[in-house]
Amino acid sequence: MYYSGVHAAPPPPPPEADETSYTKKHRRAFASSFFTLFAEVTRLLRTTRRGELNHDDRHYITQCCNSLESAGFDASWLNYVRECMKECDEAEAEMDMVKRMLEETERKASTLKAQLESIKKASKLRDFIES
Repeated sequence: MYYSGVHAAPPPPPPEADETSYTKKHRRAFASSFFTLFAEVTRLLRTTRRGELNHDDRHYITQCCNSLESAGFDASWLNYVRECMKECDEAEAEMDMVKRMLEETERKASTLKAQLESIKKASKLRDFIES
């Protein structure tokens, strides 16, 4: 059971319930929610290319891996997934930096082209005046 992405606290056991059966049910529900979370992570990883995962998707997958590790899932696989998400974040940051540099270079080139046109017009005007 989830409350806006956060695990909801289990309801208290009814007074007449046997504590052992409540614990078993709670444990079963707890395990079921983690297997559902594991299924969601693997579905996202199977159906989406790394480059298509946005920042929110990568953050969600990383948070799921943290939750799964706390529940005892294989840490080596989870670390691999987290490392892949980190690499995607780093690649996205690098691409953003390159895009900003490209935009700045294009602005400078545009300014230089305008200056060149201005110089050409001034040169033509001077040639016209001199002739």
